[in-house]
Amino acid sequence: MTISSGVDLSSYLDKNGYSLLDIRVENKELDAFIFIPKGTRLLDSHKESIQAITITEVDQPSLPASLLLAEKCYGLEPEGAEFDPFCRLDLSLSDSVKGNFPAIYRYCGSNSIWNLTDCIVNENRISADISDFSIYAVLAEPPQEIKLNVKIVPS
Repeated sequence: MTISSGVDLSSYLDKNGYSLLDIRVENKELDAFIFIPKGTRLLDSHKESIQAITITEVDQPSLPASLLLAEKCYGLEPEGAEFDPFCRLDLSLSDSVKGNFPAIYRYCGSNSIWNLTDCIVNENRISADISDFSIYAVLAEPPQEIKLNVKIVPS
């Protein structure tokens, strides 16, 4: 079942918050989606069943000097939502990704740290299994500067 970001999904959950079928929540404009396997429990920060899931573009929190923003920052809400066992975040990668080794990172607002997720890059998509909602972004290592020393020898 595919639904748009922000649409009520309560009819696809049982009374305990377990998904009754595979659910794909997408934001077509951002080319991003969340896949929720059948049987996954979806709870908000108050341990109540989630009513809706939204995927939005958000402002970038500060980054460590060792990483740069390769794509957008995505806000997944409701913030603090938890999934048991997981859901899958799937994002597009443009052909002009900045930096090397793009990966999905999760922002932890309580200590202002970006944590690397275990993700998979597949052509123009990148995905990671996640168990909670926060801010996520595709970050990459800055391109390495290449120095060439050229010695010109007359022939």
